[in-house]
Amino acid sequence: VNIMTSMGLAASAAQTLVSHIREKPRQSLHHWLKLFELYRLNNDQAGFERTAEELRVYYNVRPATWLPDISPAEGSSIEVYPHIRAELIERWRQTDCAKFLHSLLADNRDGTRAGFPLVVAEEILLLIAVKNAEAA
Repeated sequence: VNIMTSMGLAASAAQTLVSHIREKPRQSLHHWLKLFELYRLNNDQAGFERTAEELRVYYNVRPATWLPDISPAEGSSIEVYPHIRAELIERWRQTDCAKFLHSLLADNRDGTRAGFPLVVAEEILLLIAVKNAEAA
C-alpha cells in the first residue's frame, strides 16, 4: 500500500486495503488507520465516514471524524483512564501484558462502548509494539 501510494496510486491503494480489511477485519487496527489516511489523501469523505462507522463493529475505538478535532481531547492519552493505567502498570512485566493491550482494542460489547479516541488507540498500538519487541 505504501509503495502504491508513493507511485501516485492512492485510490488503488485504498481499494487494496479495503479488500484486505473485508477479508480479515480484525487482523490489524493499523490497516484501518492507514485506510483513514488514504481516504483523506484521496479526499474521499464518504468512504472515510463509512469506514469510521464500520470500525466500531470490530474495535473498541471511537470512530474518526472527517474534520480533525482541534480542541484538546478529553481522552488524549491512556493516562486519563486510571483503571486501565493501574492495570497496565501491574501487568507490564507479565507475559500476558500484550494480550491485555490487545483486549483493550477489541470490541467485546457489540459496539455499545464509546470507544477509545484514535490517539489513545494509537498509543495502545505503540505499547503493543514495545511489548512485541521485548519478546523478540
